[in-house]
Amino acid sequence: MKKSDREPAPKKPRIGTPSPLLTFKVQNEKLRDRITALQQLVSLFGKVDTTFILFEAIEYIKFLHEQVGVLEEGGVTLEKIHTSVNPTDMLTKVFPKEKFKFCATSLDLTMA
Repeated sequence: MKKSDREPAPKKPRIGTPSPLLTFKVQNEKLRDRITALQQLVSLFGKVDTTFILFEAIEYIKFLHEQVGVLEEGGVTLEKIHTSVNPTDMLTKVFPKEKFKFCATSLDLTMA
């Protein structure tokens, strides 16, 4: 059989290997999105550089680990305080004058 008599070999389907440039662009975009998300979580100063954002994120994670440690050791206890003896109510609720006087004395505030 001659070469010209044979049918051309079927083309192999291309395996979807993205180009290195496309892969880099996608990774870069994902990284940018994640840095932006971190910035929204840890930064109070608006737009800052990536180094500062990562530093703040690391410090915040360290702080959270410390808090978990304190909670695991039982260093914090929660107690229910009835609203009639809770001085912080004056910051969140409307209450009678007697309660205001009680809260003021509890916080050592002097009335003018």
